[in-house]
Amino acid sequence: MNDGQLGRFYAENGFVPGVEDLPEELFDLLDFERIGRERRLAEGGVFTSQGYVLRHSELRRAPPVQAFQPPDYLIQMEGGRCLDCCVPRLTDLITEAGNSPLIARLERKLADMADRTAYKALLEALDCQDLRQAVVLADVSFQNS
Repeated sequence: MNDGQLGRFYAENGFVPGVEDLPEELFDLLDFERIGRERRLAEGGVFTSQGYVLRHSELRRAPPVQAFQPPDYLIQMEGGRCLDCCVPRLTDLITEAGNSPLIARLERKLADMADRTAYKALLEALDCQDLRQAVVLADVSFQNS
């Protein structure tokens, strides 16, 4: 859509006073581009790939984005259930393990890792489905970080 098309739309649909009584041959002589441009600027409208858009109310400001604060825990447990983990893929595996000593060993390994990105990628790549395997992989990841 462009200003000319917008101007024609406004004129044909009764949004321009006085043009509804014009004969067809005079109607076609109107400067539709000027009509459209003036209306667009007055309305604060914009053309998009989907058509013409008007703002009907004031835009609300989004709240400021707060900087991401990592949690102060590596593994959050409650009642033998893992509520959260700094490596989300491990959450269910830790819950399934219950009160296994492997959880404490894994937590120590996670604390010693400077960057857990490679470890997370390794768990995904190997489709790790076992906590024991996750601990072994933590040993391997920690040696390489």
